[in-house]
Amino acid sequence: RVDDPESRSVVVDGPGQDVLPAIHPDGDWIAFASGPSFITTDVFVQRFPEGGGRFKASVDGGGTPFWSPDGTRLYYLAVRPNAADSEVVEITFDGSGATPVLGRPRTLFEVETISPWMDVDVEGRFVHVVPVEPGEGEDAPDTTGIVFVQNWLSRFEDPDAARGGR
Repeated sequence: RVDDPESRSVVVDGPGQDVLPAIHPDGDWIAFASGPSFITTDVFVQRFPEGGGRFKASVDGGGTPFWSPDGTRLYYLAVRPNAADSEVVEITFDGSGATPVLGRPRTLFEVETISPWMDVDVEGRFVHVVPVEPGEGEDAPDTTGIVFVQNWLSRFEDPDAARGGR
């Protein structure tokens, strides 16, 4: 129970800041970002809820982990130094044994923000929530609803679409 301090337990307790947890679909693993600061993190996985063993999943930094619905892939955002963009990175994951088997990280695509609101559906389509900032002289956007944009990655593949041509 959230309101009962006696029922709470620490499941991740590293030497730095442990943030952005994501529970594996089968409930046996947790992925999270950990590092000396919120800005400088790597992605780790460990058993859940008992903890024990901390396995590094990212290479050269990463954060905002999230799982594929079937749990066979772990995704995370990798922010590159001096870059405004992030990369969505995928690794294969097998947690059937005591030690997870983590595949090699593979960059899937770049996104123009480090917004942590991203997920993937059962068909492998990515959903990404991007905060909208008003342009100069514009009113603040209406944030009373959710706008769903299908095929948003295609806007980056087609130069005309990226300029609003379609």
